[in-house]
Amino acid sequence: MSPSEDEDRRRAERARQVGLFRYGLIQDLIDTKLTTRQRGKLARELAAKEHTNPFGRRSR
Repeated sequence: MSPSEDEDRRRAERARQVGLFRYGLIQDLIDTKLTTRQRGKLARELAAKEHTNPFGRRSR
């Protein structure tokens, strides 16, 4: 594997981890049983919290 291919794989894996992290945060928001009001409240609560990203950093 060339250095360029190795770097591409690392970037792809990092992007996958970020995507899964983000989905994990918002998965409850896509529940079709929630009303718009419930979804908004849940989204605001989620946005107000700090979360530890896949790389160990705290983020909002």
